[in-house]
Amino acid sequence: MTGAVNLPARNLCVKPAVVYRLSVFPLSIPLRRTRIASSCPTEVARPVVVAVELTDGTVGYGEALPEAEVTGETVETVVDAVKNLFVPFLTEFHPPSFPAALEAIES
Repeated sequence: MTGAVNLPARNLCVKPAVVYRLSVFPLSIPLRRTRIASSCPTEVARPVVVAVELTDGTVGYGEALPEAEVTGETVETVVDAVKNLFVPFLTEFHPPSFPAALEAIES
């Protein structure tokens, strides 16, 4: 069968997602080989992983890889931004739909 597929109608009256828990995991991962960025050798990757759990049990993950030599960001500045900027924003942010969330993020 080719062409368009008709999908069943979805319930558009879904309750907005509400953040239940946000966890921050600063990691330290040894590299197999030394990496050089901006003339600075790096032997360990230090990503910051964030897990966001919603009240309905949905969990999403995001990652930042701060590189002070390249962007000026450090693990500490990323963790601080998550705790002091994103947590207050997310606890008050209840978009009615995914498109509304994208619009708010891009504005």
